[in-house]
Amino acid sequence: MLTVRPEMLRAMMGDGMTDRMWEVTTSHARTCDAGDKVYAYAGQHGATVYVNSLCQLVRLEFAGVECAAQQLTRAQKAYVHQLYVEAFEQRHSLQEVEPLPAAMLLHASSSSSSLPMLQSKQHIL
Repeated sequence: MLTVRPEMLRAMMGDGMTDRMWEVTTSHARTCDAGDKVYAYAGQHGATVYVNSLCQLVRLEFAGVECAAQQLTRAQKAYVHQLYVEAFEQRHSLQEVEPLPAAMLLHASSSSSSLPMLQSKQHIL
């Protein structure tokens, strides 16, 4: 939930959680090992997002072709964001796939910076 809907998670934690506690908690959460499992979620327009067990984006495909986040148009980024949120909301229907070779993975630490709209819908506009 932290990678997809941080504001919802923050609200769930309640008013008693200070900004400092939030920063410490989320910083620790980001250090958790995601393991090797990879899950796919396919959209209706030929795009597939691949996420790890922490719902971090690890790979993108359009029409079966791997795409770097930097190559996406603004409209494609918005669509990927929509798919990413759908993947989280439909996590019970994600399909586990073979683990991807390390060379094919977006780095979890860079996936947010390469697709900033994954951190906040405000970046789509």
